[in-house]
Amino acid sequence: MAESEGVVLYSLGTETERLFRTRSGGYWPNNYGNELRAMVKAVREVYSGLLTYDILASQLTAPNDFYGPASNYLFHDMGLDVIGVSAYFPLYDSVPSAVPSVASLEKKWQNIFDTYLLPQKARNDGLPILFLECGYVDSINALVNPTADEFQSAPS
Repeated sequence: MAESEGVVLYSLGTETERLFRTRSGGYWPNNYGNELRAMVKAVREVYSGLLTYDILASQLTAPNDFYGPASNYLFHDMGLDVIGVSAYFPLYDSVPSAVPSVASLEKKWQNIFDTYLLPQKARNDGLPILFLECGYVDSINALVNPTADEFQSAPS
């Protein structure tokens, strides 16, 4: 269907870090590298567009012993074309006492690029990075936890 509709970029999955693992390590010794590469091969037989996967930001920011090398080389190991990211990155360690300035937010985002995204790009053949999801809930607490107060009723 994606091919016949002219879809340019197709994501094979979203935020399924315990399934999209091409290497063992961390708390989960399993990996599905052979199965994931077979899926990519099968999709490429019927689809000529770009392929990606949507990795959750916390998979990039977690200590390396949590996921192990599973997310480090995922896009390279699967032979994908684009690094897809659900970019729900925490920006601060604690809730700021005032609304952050644009310059402060830019500095925080630059740190995310330098610390997490550019190394991910370098490990995965220099593939381009695309935010497939990005957003924060309407709460000052979202600066620390992007999904904070997600199910709270908004004041009327």
